Amino acid sequence: MRGEFTSTDALAVGISLLTAVAVSAFCSPASGATPTAAPPAAEAEIIAPGATRSDAQPKPLGSISLNFLASDGGALPGDRSAAGLADGENDLTKGVGPKVVHWRASECWWRPTYFEDTPLERYGQSLDCPWQSAVSGAKFFASIPLLPYKAAVDCPTSRVYSLGYYRPGSPTPRLRQRPPLETDALALEGAAWMGLVLLLP
Repeated sequence: MRGEFTSTDALAVGISLLTAVAVSAFCSPASGATPTAAPPAAEAEIIAPGATRSDAQPKPLGSISLNFLASDGGALPGDRSAAGLADGENDLTKGVGPKVVHWRASECWWRPTYFEDTPLERYGQSLDCPWQSAVSGAKFFASIPLLPYKAAVDCPTSRVYSLGYYRPGSPTPRLRQRPPLETDALALEGAAWMGLVLLLP
């Protein structure tokens, strides 16, 4: 039946208790005995042969010099690097191929900016006079009558990318911003102004 304690269960519990007592008695040290630490290493193993105990102590920063000659005039150890560099090849050039990096334009796009002053705003080409603000204002107001023409050249729903512009930091010649000459844009500009004139009373 379920929940009854049988003789088999009692035997299993007894064996488990005896095993635990035997393992604890085997692993624990004897009574009165203390664990002994490992003997310290000999000084001959800590200090290099031929050196004194003072050589193994930390040196103060003031005693460190950039002079690589022996302080007591003795002989320096021999150069053992010749055997390792006999093949004439080092890790700096071994197995390193040329790395070519190509410039990739950003996939960022924006709608056409009909009032942008490209030479000034993109390349920083300003006039060497205090009238730059007045010239920029005149360009802004002069772009208002040309909005139908610019909208025909660059559709308001088209995407404009950074392709075609000079890269940042590249030397840029002196530029003049001029809209391209297109006949359909001229026709739309004329139709827009003619319709505006006809709408006037």
